[in-house]
Amino acid sequence: WLFHRSTIINEDGMKHYDDNSALKRYTIRYERGSAKLIQGVNLEPSVLIDPQNSGKSLDEVCEINNKPFYPRCWPPLQVEEKKVQSLGMDVLSQEIFPLAQKKKIETIQGLMAAGAGKA
Repeated sequence: WLFHRSTIINEDGMKHYDDNSALKRYTIRYERGSAKLIQGVNLEPSVLIDPQNSGKSLDEVCEINNKPFYPRCWPPLQVEEKKVQSLGMDVLSQEIFPLAQKKKIETIQGLMAAGAGKA
């Protein structure tokens, strides 16, 4: 399921999240594959996984890593391309993004510690 901040959660959804767990949301943004990631340290999952992705285009990141960090939605994918992209997204969500989340926390902690040392 994809949730957006403005999506109202129905009664079944409220029951599902009754354990006070965080409601995970995914923001969908559309961008050209030629758009480039910012250069340097950032919290983009593809850069956290491989800092060499910094400054590369979204298409380059997907091609080099052979993972759909930035899934293509236009032009429409052929049936086989959809299957490959879907499998890659399964790997991202189950394996890569949890690792990126850990690296994100470590990066933020490192930045905070470095900033605290300057105070």
